[in-house]
Amino acid sequence: MECTKCKYEVLFDTVHLDWGTAYEGDYQYTNPGYEYKPFKRQLANGAEVETADKHDKTAWGPGYGGDYDEYPQGTEFECWVVLKVTEADGTVLFFRKSGTANSYGHVSWDGLLQEVKAVKKEVTVFENLYEAV
Repeated sequence: MECTKCKYEVLFDTVHLDWGTAYEGDYQYTNPGYEYKPFKRQLANGAEVETADKHDKTAWGPGYGGDYDEYPQGTEFECWVVLKVTEADGTVLFFRKSGTANSYGHVSWDGLLQEVKAVKKEVTVFENLYEAV
């Protein structure tokens, strides 16, 4: 029996899946200007693949506002992208590819490709009762 991750790893390669494009979206020129369209591709087995979620630690780093310019030069952090695969029969699968990004704007998609599942969790947060004066 063939492993699902192995099968999709090969299928992603056959469409020359660019993990950077999956993360950022498709850059398209429009008149005037440009925009990023959501990433979506059709695979050889008829399945559709699209970006389901993405993360880079710049938005979450302590003391940083999420702007690359606020990081000391050479800072590295984890990033990942989750792809949603909808097979021809309607079966939905998710795969996460991890990588390493740095303060210079470079991302190396050098991490593992893993099959993952979507799990909803309840989270309790504590917010200030009063605004700072």
